[in-house]
Amino acid sequence: MKYLKGLILALVALSSVNSLNIKDDAECMLCNVIVDEAEAYVAQNFNSTEISSILSENCQLLPSFQDVCIGIVDEYTPTIIKYIIAKESPTTICEQINCCDSSSSSSSSQDSSSSNNDSWSEFGSSSQDSSSFENNSSSDNSQSNTGASTGTSGHSL
Repeated sequence: MKYLKGLILALVALSSVNSLNIKDDAECMLCNVIVDEAEAYVAQNFNSTEISSILSENCQLLPSFQDVCIGIVDEYTPTIIKYIIAKESPTTICEQINCCDSSSSSSSSQDSSSSNNDSWSEFGSSSQDSSSFENNSSSDNSQSNTGASTGTSGHSL
């Protein structure tokens, strides 16, 4: 939880700065969070379509980064899943899809390695919709794969 709250604060601070390097760092951090979340769904045997749908829906919890988030999810989810199955680290995955360069991902990898599968829930709990997010995330943990394939409502980052 503390990791995501720190990440949210960092992303908010980064969003107010117009430097290209800062934007790239925010995209890199966001990529690492997306990959962490995708890893959890791959471990639960969700398919690519389900994972993409859930992640896209969850991107809406990040208004300042919604377009970037959805862009990463829409364009790279199948590739991210292939790298996850190949046991690549989030750092390597984000470098391979050009969301991070080796210098910006080195700091993100340290943060990412200390995160857990609750990274999106921590991220979302700091948003305006934190109460509805926390209620939805608790129901996610009990939902089966077959239930997830029928829709993505209730899934949150």
